[in-house]
Amino acid sequence: MKRVNLHSIIFYTILGFLVVPLYGQQTGDKGFVFQSITLSDFGDGYDAAKSLIWQPRFSDSVVQATVEGAAVVDPAAAAGEAGEAPAPTGANYDPERAGVRYLEGRPDGIGTIVAGPQKFVLGVKAQFTQLGYNWIELHPRIAAGGAAAAVDPAAGGAPVAGEPVTIVEAEESTQLAPPTLGAVENAPDLNVESTPFRIPFTGIAQDLSVWVWGGYYGWWVEAYVRDYLGYQYRLPLGDLMFVGWKYKRIGITPNILQGRKRLPAFQSLTFEMFKLWSFPSEKVDQLYVYFDLLQHVTMVSTEIYNGKSLERQLW
Repeated sequence: MKRVNLHSIIFYTILGFLVVPLYGQQTGDKGFVFQSITLSDFGDGYDAAKSLIWQPRFSDSVVQATVEGAAVVDPAAAAGEAGEAPAPTGANYDPERAGVRYLEGRPDGIGTIVAGPQKFVLGVKAQFTQLGYNWIELHPRIAAGGAAAAVDPAAGGAPVAGEPVTIVEAEESTQLAPPTLGAVENAPDLNVESTPFRIPFTGIAQDLSVWVWGGYYGWWVEAYVRDYLGYQYRLPLGDLMFVGWKYKRIGITPNILQGRKRLPAFQSLTFEMFKLWSFPSEKVDQLYVYFDLLQHVTMVSTEIYNGKSLERQLW
């Protein structure tokens, strides 16, 4: 009997050391609140408030623009004769066969998730000239004169030895969308000048989600995010071999850096782009895909301490 009591005392003592700190985190000054945050609604009120638009980049085998049956001569490509590198052929795509535009539509039930009008979705179409790993990138950008400033906390980050990540330089040049796109009434103008923009997350992201419309195409979708050190992470969202709208979600794993020991401790991620890849055997004559409501569930700190107002007063 005495031995059993001794074991019970030891057990409950150890349990107390484990439980009390956890209980203290939730009932004291340090805690967290989970929220669902919109990153982009693809042409609706959220994007309009931030002057956010989306523009594409294509791999070199995309169908090229022509004039009277001849390929259009890009001035930058012609400059290659003077010893300069020519522009990639993917930049000279035919806007009648490839591009992006805002169209009216939305997944059923999305109105119950987000307040406000949900009129537009982002449509993508493409044709290519050869089989292979063709790709399309969708980049968020800020329209010229927009209210939102380009936030890029990842700029200047240095690599860490041994980390399995890729560093990719952000595009810096202003890019114009083809003038034939973005013609839907009251849709955001895709023809304005714009600057690169990485959409900042809020708090500690737990997942990333987006609605995708598929037409049973042999393509798959990836999302790319960056941490505060400049490391790029690829988040696979699955293939497009389904019909209609599908809710795609992926968790943010702990290996993706979102904090550090020194203040300010929380270092939010930024969303860089979507990238679509074709299966090598997929036909090249047609692709249509649509996106709506890019969101993330985040853990926002409610920690209070003496002097918290100085946490981000960096000078």
